[in-house]
Amino acid sequence: MIQAGYKYEYYSDYATNTEEAYYQKPCYSSKANSLKAQKKKTLCKIIGIFFMYAVVLVYLCVKSAVLGYQIVELEKEIHNIENENLRIQYLTENSCSLEMVEKIASKELGMIKPDARMTVAALPVEVQVKAPERIALSEQNDGKGEKEEKPLYKLYSNLVFLADKSR
Repeated sequence: MIQAGYKYEYYSDYATNTEEAYYQKPCYSSKANSLKAQKKKTLCKIIGIFFMYAVVLVYLCVKSAVLGYQIVELEKEIHNIENENLRIQYLTENSCSLEMVEKIASKELGMIKPDARMTVAALPVEVQVKAPERIALSEQNDGKGEKEEKPLYKLYSNLVFLADKSR
């Protein structure tokens, strides 16, 4: 059933149309509305700032934890490298020790220690070195090659020539 709209005189102070009365907004002062809006905006800004601060704080904590793990890994790597270095140093010292050299010389190379009775005679040995021909600085290149033209070769040949003369 549809109910018809009635007009009552008793309610004449209020809006005449029931739809208007239903949709009519209560009237507040604009100053109060603006204060509430400002408070809401300020509250939202403060909450946003605290949220951003919390995000940055969490990021820094995570970053410091990651750096701590990297430091621990690098310290372990340094410790391993130092141990390896000590091991290599020990092997090197062990292989270069006089006892090891004597052992290798006697067993692998067949050498023996000299006794007081053993003597070594030093025989004079003549070394014959064929001296290259001295090249005069004033001579022209007679097709002898590029080797003789170089100043280092000339210097070498002159030194060999002087060494032969001094014998």
